Amino acid sequence: MTKFGSVLVVSCLVANCSAGAAPIDFEDALTGPVSPALSIPFEKYRMTPAGLLRAQAGSGTENGIDRPVVKTVSGAYLSRDFIFEVDVTIPSDHGDIAYVGFGAALNNGRYENEPANSLLFRIHNLPKVPFFGVDMAVTDQDVAGKNGEHFRTISRVAEYTPGAPMRFRIANRAGDVTMSVPALPGTSVTFTRAQFADLFDDRHAFLFVANSSEGTTFRNASVRRP
Repeated sequence: MTKFGSVLVVSCLVANCSAGAAPIDFEDALTGPVSPALSIPFEKYRMTPAGLLRAQAGSGTENGIDRPVVKTVSGAYLSRDFIFEVDVTIPSDHGDIAYVGFGAALNNGRYENEPANSLLFRIHNLPKVPFFGVDMAVTDQDVAGKNGEHFRTISRVAEYTPGAPMRFRIANRAGDVTMSVPALPGTSVTFTRAQFADLFDDRHAFLFVANSSEGTTFRNASVRRP
């Protein structure tokens, strides 16, 4: 069994995930009443006319470590080419780190429950610092870098505009994954399969979003073929 296999088995048993479901194309405004393509922890999120809202967090409207994951029902997206897009809006006066990613989406308890074993956007809206950076990262829960970080690689690619929707894109083409912010030229980064081959397999390759505090919304999620 690979280094992530036993963890994934336990995680799927606990979360009752459906890695065996077929990967599908979909367009979803995330306004409800349901979202057939996504598994949503409704104790933390709810559908609203503005999109999927983070309605409850242990830290309220400030950044914390309560980071539940909304992910596709299917974990088989590594098996096909796709383009995944979603809009993220963090209220300008809220402290939050939001995530858009592709991979196992395991909450890493050793690094503040950030999604691990994934390719990840880390979207910071931290007005008290202040800091508004967007990172792209390959996260690995078995990596312990400086300050206990769990990144194989991480780079800052953009600034987040507080209170404004920003669209994020993840595209898989023949095993190479390109992440970009469509509205901002020069933000495209491509990761080869070799850079994440041992982090997740074709049964545990979810598309997902997550965040830390109340008030952030996710809207207009879609998956299509390139």
